[in-house]
Amino acid sequence: MSASTSVKDVVLRLSRKWDLQMILPVLSVWGISLAAIYTIAYHPIAVEIRQTMGLRGPTAFTKHLMWGGIAVGAFLLFAGFSREQYERFSFPAFLIFVVTLVLVLAAGIKVRGIRAWLGISALRFQPSELGKAVTVLALARILASDRNSKNVGIRRLFLAVSAVVLPALLIILQPDTGTALVYLALLATVPFAAGIPVRYPLVFALSLLLAMWRLLAGIGSGITGVGLWGWLGPSFVTPQGVLVGWGLLGGLGIVTALLMRRFHLRGGRFLLFCTHLPWAALAASFWIEHRLKPYQRLRLLAFLSPQSDPKGSGYNVLQSQIAFGSGGWLGRGMRGATQSTLGFLPERQTDFIFGVIGEVFGFLGAALVLFALGWLVLRILQRGRWTQDRFGRLVAVGAATILTVHIAVNTGMVMGVFPVMGIPLPFASYGGSAFLGLGILLGMVEACTEREKVRVQEIRGLWSWKGRGSVRG
Repeated sequence: MSASTSVKDVVLRLSRKWDLQMILPVLSVWGISLAAIYTIAYHPIAVEIRQTMGLRGPTAFTKHLMWGGIAVGAFLLFAGFSREQYERFSFPAFLIFVVTLVLVLAAGIKVRGIRAWLGISALRFQPSELGKAVTVLALARILASDRNSKNVGIRRLFLAVSAVVLPALLIILQPDTGTALVYLALLATVPFAAGIPVRYPLVFALSLLLAMWRLLAGIGSGITGVGLWGWLGPSFVTPQGVLVGWGLLGGLGIVTALLMRRFHLRGGRFLLFCTHLPWAALAASFWIEHRLKPYQRLRLLAFLSPQSDPKGSGYNVLQSQIAFGSGGWLGRGMRGATQSTLGFLPERQTDFIFGVIGEVFGFLGAALVLFALGWLVLRILQRGRWTQDRFGRLVAVGAATILTVHIAVNTGMVMGVFPVMGIPLPFASYGGSAFLGLGILLGMVEACTEREKVRVQEIRGLWSWKGRGSVRG
């Protein structure tokens, strides 16, 4: 038997056991990130600095390699559970997660102004990263509880919103606004996949964008050179104005909805949704702005106008753009990446790892990473589409949403399209909790979805623009 035949047999056996279309993209991104982090950790200058300072212990490369192996083990472990087991234990796991977030606020470890970690001996972990998978499970369980109807009741919709907003609020109190936004993004996709008419997630997404717009406008109102941000600052929208507008239009919406119900007209609940959610989002933006730490405010200022303070708040963004652009098409190689290896680029192993990849491997290397991650997201959605069970489908949508937000925001931070939020690039950024959490998430997808098209027709209300469901009272 030839060597090529034996390799083919091994691949076939593995593909029957595991979904290689999910595993290979992850391994590709992990491998490229390992090479990038190796460039940083073992550059001659970096080695000399470690020796001069007498630093001992494993490097970031060694830890990234170790956590990647642990994440693979977590994937294999959690892929071994059944779909029924995930449904059964989703609510207890979510309750434990919420209690853990409360413990973080009470006795967590503060790092760089954020109290987001718990420590057990020498081990330190971030519950908000591990809890993303748990929140997806709870949200899917709530929205999939009535399998005999394509409609989503108002009670289940309220529970679904609560299951996302509760941990998001606790995470904002840490304060870690970027991670909280990842949780909130679930409300823009998973309810829609569960059968709620598209207008509800659309209004939610627009309200979230409105809140972010007002938050940035309020912070950037005093800066010259930020264009419309100054005009749309606090002078345009004030807390008092929001409360008055909410009271007037919200009250009018309540009266109109009651009249519509009295005369048996449809659309009253959606009217309430439209007249209250945007105002609530605006009010929340003032609360978040008040709770922002100084360094978070500086990050947003750097996003609005990095050139206004190139050596201060805008330094990270400008250096990441310089690093990524200096790589050209093919990169500067592992020895020539001066921006990354000489320390000009801050947080180069975590938040700005994509900038390191761009400098070392060039535009083509960065494009390969994005292609692999995009393939992974599409494969997860494909598996969800092929799954007959509503719960499994919603798990797939939730996992794809989390990955998409991570990819878009992290790469956007490097390009200056998004403000710096501390959101890691999946399977590339250095960090044990994030890597482990994503390994668990993919294990859940492997266990809860189908890898082959085994059904004949779709479940109504899912993945179809026709026959969309409604919100029942």
